[in-house]
Amino acid sequence: SLEDCVECPAGSFNGGEGQTICRDCDVGTARNSSGSSSCERCSIGYYQDSLGERSCLQCPGIRTTLYSGAISVDECICPAGTYAPLTSTYVCWPCP
Repeated sequence: SLEDCVECPAGSFNGGEGQTICRDCDVGTARNSSGSSSCERCSIGYYQDSLGERSCLQCPGIRTTLYSGAISVDECICPAGTYAPLTSTYVCWPCP
């Protein structure tokens, strides 16, 4: 019934109609508004390594990800035509 409906806070979802328990968004996803039945995968160039978050984190510098839903900053890589020297954690240099 309508009285049983639960509006989940941002960073969580209820899994669909008839569900009364809110669950945290999984890693690799986020939800910035309340009342949702699902969380959205992080876009390419973003990641989320924590549960129950409102937004995804942007990869450092010009780094990006190969796909949506990345769960770690380690999935952020230098884009095509660039490389990361061993001594630099997040800087990408143009290929010679």
